[in-house]
Amino acid sequence: MNFKKVLFINLDRIGDVIRSTFLFRIFKERYPKCFLACLTLSPANEILSKDPHIDTVMTLPHKEIRDFMSSKKTILHMCLPVFDLLNSLKIQQFDLVINPFSEFGALAIRYIKPKYVLGRVLDRECKFVIHGKETAKFSYIMSNQEGLRSKFKYNFADIYSRILQDIGIKAEAKDLYPKIYIGPRDESFARDFLSKESIAEDDIKIGMQVGAFSKDKRWPIEKFRKLVRRLQDELNVKIIITGSCHEAKTIVADMIDPMKRKPAIAAGKTTVTEASAVINKCDLFISNDTGPMHIAAACGIPVIALFGKERSIPEESRPWGEGHTVIAKERIGNIRVEEVFDAVKDKIESFQIFSSS
Repeated sequence: MNFKKVLFINLDRIGDVIRSTFLFRIFKERYPKCFLACLTLSPANEILSKDPHIDTVMTLPHKEIRDFMSSKKTILHMCLPVFDLLNSLKIQQFDLVINPFSEFGALAIRYIKPKYVLGRVLDRECKFVIHGKETAKFSYIMSNQEGLRSKFKYNFADIYSRILQDIGIKAEAKDLYPKIYIGPRDESFARDFLSKESIAEDDIKIGMQVGAFSKDKRWPIEKFRKLVRRLQDELNVKIIITGSCHEAKTIVADMIDPMKRKPAIAAGKTTVTEASAVINKCDLFISNDTGPMHIAAACGIPVIALFGKERSIPEESRPWGEGHTVIAKERIGNIRVEEVFDAVKDKIESFQIFSSS
């Protein structure tokens, strides 16, 4: 196959987009002269725009659409940003569009008319069909037909790598790692943040993500609070709390309010790329099953990941690679503070052994 222009459509949440970044790297290694574009959502677009394997990143204007919905504009005004996007996609004249599962992507394909399609598309009868034998398997697994994902405990990277097989690329398991890239401006922000918080380079820095997409995926904030106190008092580490603006005003504020010795708060003060740069400065990251957990793994930072099996599948959603610790209980609230503290202590001891050797 000799592709000149290819479009990946990935409109999933930021953690899943990050975990699929190996697709861009492996594809560009196989087709180095190919122009590779990606259509995604904000804030994943900010991270992908730093990826050297992607030539251009386009963003579905869902924020603009929400703004129109909250005003007195008409349905026509709401559609204009989407029409603009579709026209810009059509002008590109893509040889191949890869759309693993997006319904919007399937609709866009009908409009932009690429030469080849891999993944979901609308047929002439406006029914969804899947092009590509292995990609169809991907879609079947991701839709969790007959509870497949819970039953067989698929690994996310293995599921996504099926897409590559349909374009003749056989990837090794060792190459299915996610990676994000930190720009110089974000690197400078992270250094300044640590300096303002009086965190030295040789301090042991532990990042924490106390928020998550749903309440059932959050370890209780009172347990996070107890953990922070023990880590500060017994191990003398520096704690950095990450999170969104909403999390900063809610669960993060509730967590730190009664604390006498406050951790450093990055939550609500960073863009997603700035947060990535701060996470990249940490020695260890403790997180619920959420996007920042995958950011840390993609930066090569050891992760202690906390899972509740009633809402997550640890084998599928765990951070990619070795060096991570997964603590999973049927309900995430059943994880004890002592378990997490002991896991942190083991990690710190391994750091010290490694540095002394």
